[in-house]
Formats: sequence, structure tokens, C-alpha cells
Amino acid sequence: MMINFSYAFQIPAGDLVDRFGNNFNLGGGLDFMTRKNFIIGFQGNYLFGNEVKTNLVQDLDRQLSTGELAVYSNAFIGEPADFQFKERGFYFGGHIGKLFTIGQTNKRSGIRVTVGGGYLQHKIRVQDDPEGPVPVLAQDYKQGWDKLTSGFALTEFVGYQFMSRNRRLNFSFGLEFTQGFTQNRRDYDFQTRTESNKDTRKDNLIGFRINWALPLYFEGEAEEVFY
Repeated sequence: MMINFSYAFQIPAGDLVDRFGNNFNLGGGLDFMTRKNFIIGFQGNYLFGNEVKTNLVQDLDRQLSTGELAVYSNAFIGEPADFQFKERGFYFGGHIGKLFTIGQTNKRSGIRVTVGGGYLQHKIRVQDDPEGPVPVLAQDYKQGWDKLTSGFALTEFVGYQFMSRNRRLNFSFGLEFTQGFTQNRRDYDFQTRTESNKDTRKDNLIGFRINWALPLYFEGEAEEVFY
């Protein structure tokens, strides 16, 4: 069994390109490997990024009819509020795969290939002005702007796994691909002033993932655990 901690850099593709830029990804999970190097496991990843491709600021102001490209807070009358939009999301799912060893010297190192499926969610996080709340961006109203989107997703990983014989250095790295078949989960979109588009989206990600693993070896009696 391996306890995994990973970090990834991801590039959006498909419909996701129109909403977000590149993002980062922190994750963790568990893997179980058989004696024949078959892999079964699950993972959970947290997605975050700072590039949101949207005209929300202009649309917020236009709908408030202030006459300027600004949204005002309660802290300073007549001063524009300082708020930002960020990407936030997560993926949780399971995977199966196989480790293809290179040579016979280390049977736990080689080319790692896995495929899996799970649940992908992403949204626009509206970060309020720290100096004072913005009334039109209170929690209930944020849901009209965040474009919460989620659905089933497939993932594939291909890379290299290394597990040292002394069991102290264990890692993997490689390319990861995600194909999300998602849908907007909000009923109304404040930006367009219409009901949300419920058509299925194709939210794809292409990333490079580095993983550090803490292996637990069960040998002999069940109570003997080596790490």
C-alpha cells in the first residue's frame, strides 16, 4: 500500500479554456499494488488558480448602473471596492492500472499507466474586499456569479515510478489527462440575467504531476508492517 502526496501544473482545454487559465493542483490518495504490479487506488485533488477569463467586473457595474466600472463597498463611501475572482475546484475518484517494469533489478520501478473516473467540480470564487463587505456580493448573491459546474470525469496517467530498495526514496512523475463531462449547477446566471445554460460541457485538463509516496509493506504476519 502507498500513501500518496502530489502536486501538479495543469493547462485547460475544451470548454474550460474560455473560463480559466492555467491552474495548480494539490492531491493525495491511496494505492494498492498486487504482487504482479496491478494497481488499484483512489485520489482527491484540490484545484486552484488566479486567472479567470470573464467580464464579471464590467457586468457587475453595468447592472448596478453606477456609471463607472466600479463596485462599491460599505467601508468607504464613493471608493471602488477591491475584490478579485479566482478559480477553485476539486476532483475525487478511483483508478486502476499497471506498472511495467524495466529490466529485472527493481520490480517496483518502471512505467506506470492508470485510468480512472470520478467527480470534477469547479467554480469562480468571488473574493471580497478585505476592508469592507460588498452588499451585492453577499454569500447568497455570490451563487449567481460563481458559475458552479460539476460532473463525471475520466482521468489517465502515464509516467515513471521509482521505489528504492531501501524504501526511503519513492516517487512518480508523468503526464495526466482529465476529460470532464460537466454541467452548470446554478439555476440563474446574474451575469447574463438569464437562466443558466444546462448543456453538457467538455472541461478538459492536461497536466504534469509529481507524486511522493510513503509505502507500507505487509510481509509475513499481518501485524508486521515495514516502512
